[in-house]
Amino acid sequence: MSRQQICAYHPNKKASSFCHYCERYFCPDCLNEGVKYYYCNDPKCMAAYHEEVLPDLVRCPGCAADVRPGREERVEKIFFCPFCDNTIDMTGPQPEVLRPMKYDCFICSLNVGDMALIQSILKEEGIDFHLDADALLASRTTVQSVRLYIRQDQVEKAQALLTDFEFYEE
Repeated sequence: MSRQQICAYHPNKKASSFCHYCERYFCPDCLNEGVKYYYCNDPKCMAAYHEEVLPDLVRCPGCAADVRPGREERVEKIFFCPFCDNTIDMTGPQPEVLRPMKYDCFICSLNVGDMALIQSILKEEGIDFHLDADALLASRTTVQSVRLYIRQDQVEKAQALLTDFEFYEE
């Protein structure tokens, strides 16, 4: 194998791509997927990655709570804080707390597949929602329901879209 085909950290593994920052080749286990590029775990490369994508855990500037934005929220750098009910915009040089929006817990389900389908329907229709992302963490050892929250002024529209779905409400 050529040098480009071997992971820089694992000489026995085939490289799948390279780090956009340091330009070394790595296997899939060593790369983090950014919006456009891949980055390795080197601290300098991860700093470049975090300029492109928010980290897994973000401190809310509105209430100082630690929030785990979903993948899409991390990429867009706009996320909802369930602790203070604010939408946080981190696209600029300074985090901005957007006008408070009220969200209602709309659906609670153990079926992650159904939740993915419901998310795609809501997204296509432009309905503002967010998930209780803690329930989706792979490190959890217990089964937890996933809660989907919808902006209060869009609940009726969402109900009309999802009338054929059966789901569990808490």
